[in-house]
Amino acid sequence: MELDTISTMSETKLKKQKKWPDWKTPSNEEEILFARILLPYIKIISPDIVKIIVDDNNRNLSEWSVQFKKLGINPEIYLWKDSPVAFPGIRRHSGTKEISSFGINPKTAKGGNCLLLDDNSFPKEIWSYVLRGTKYNRTNPNNYSLAHIVDHKDYKSRNNYELKGFNKSDEKNLFAGLYTSCVNTIWIPNTLLKPTDHTSNLRKLLIQIVEKYYEKVCVRLPHNLQFNLDNINEEWDINNFPEPTIVGNIDGVMDFIEYRHKKINELIVSANSYS
Repeated sequence: MELDTISTMSETKLKKQKKWPDWKTPSNEEEILFARILLPYIKIISPDIVKIIVDDNNRNLSEWSVQFKKLGINPEIYLWKDSPVAFPGIRRHSGTKEISSFGINPKTAKGGNCLLLDDNSFPKEIWSYVLRGTKYNRTNPNNYSLAHIVDHKDYKSRNNYELKGFNKSDEKNLFAGLYTSCVNTIWIPNTLLKPTDHTSNLRKLLIQIVEKYYEKVCVRLPHNLQFNLDNINEEWDINNFPEPTIVGNIDGVMDFIEYRHKKINELIVSANSYS
């Protein structure tokens, strides 16, 4: 049989097949078992450390808000009463234009509604100071990766159904402050797939962690929004699972505060010189 005849037959067979096979996925009971294994390995930052960041944001809220407005930056994205945002004005690059700008010069890359674009380094600064006592040097804890819980970018955002009070808006980057929010990041072992990306039950469980451990020390979300925790089955209630591991040495916080003040104020001065 000639090669072109075999090729034609194969193509015809594929066209008739049409659908991908339906593979079995983990049951609810198996997901719960996985969550019970995962949670003790998740590292969250100490609420005592978050409280210090929140208090410092409240002290600087008025001054930084005035400066942001002068620069055409919506301050409410980063700064609200009891905000836990570690670096107001800094957000993740998004889209080919911003990624290209960042690639050319990371130290001066800017976009809409921000002082500076970043590639996932600044969210790790607070962790580095409270775990190692020093600035982040682009190395991570062995076998762990940082993960964001609530979406901070506009693309494929799940905020429309995960947050109560969410309204569509033409303004971009309205959740950019969550990028460096110290209650919106956790460390997860590399050997366990990121549950922040896909699994709805596990995502709801992680959101419950944010609510349970930080409700008393900060306002977790901007724009007067709340987490949508309706319709959570009792079996997925956070109190039925092992606790995550709370980490962080409070001794490193003041050095971090000093560093972030210097960085934010330098960026404001630099932005004013170009405006």
